[in-house]
Amino acid sequence: MPTLSDELKAQITEKFSAGTQLPGGMTVTSLSVISADDLSGGYKEGDPWEILSGSGHYEELLCGLKFTVSPFAFF
Repeated sequence: MPTLSDELKAQITEKFSAGTQLPGGMTVTSLSVISADDLSGGYKEGDPWEILSGSGHYEELLCGLKFTVSPFAFF
């Protein structure tokens, strides 16, 4: 299973930690890494993952309903 070095994780977190402002008025709320060995780039719920910054989910308000969205959700 591919993994990132601690040094690379630190570099990515430095650029995209929770609270980072992005173009278009967007803000990073969570940064996670999912390790998968599928060549297509896909991943599945059982694959190992780790949170680098922020929380393990975010909340989305849609038509008055609040959804809790995880990294494995198709939303």
